[in-house]
Amino acid sequence: MKPLLENISPELLEKLKSSGHKRSYGEDQEIFTRGDKADFLPIVLSGAVKMIRNPEVGKEVIIGIFRTGEMFAVPPVFDGAPYPSTAIAVEKTELLQISRNDFWIFYATRPSLRLRSSAGRARCSGKRRR
Repeated sequence: MKPLLENISPELLEKLKSSGHKRSYGEDQEIFTRGDKADFLPIVLSGAVKMIRNPEVGKEVIIGIFRTGEMFAVPPVFDGAPYPSTAIAVEKTELLQISRNDFWIFYATRPSLRLRSSAGRARCSGKRRR
């Protein structure tokens, strides 16, 4: 999937940036933990994030790695479920975090975001079933 930020209009990008907030994470810093309430949609502005599960103590399964311009953890933002895995910054990373409520407003009013979000949801859901 092409990064979200490369495929939306400059106007929509500015609106997303103005409604969300930027947050920086250091290498190996946890962004959220499996089971946390999905309060925001994260979009990688720079750096990289891995989503993992720990099926056993000392074992890590990487669900996906997300890079600049990509959004992740889309399904729980849609359905209100908790985050299904833990997200950790792979390197120094900056995220744009869009609140779940603001995301729904954009989703309802912006067809281009609906298309990209639905594709991201399908991509993440496919990974979740494996």
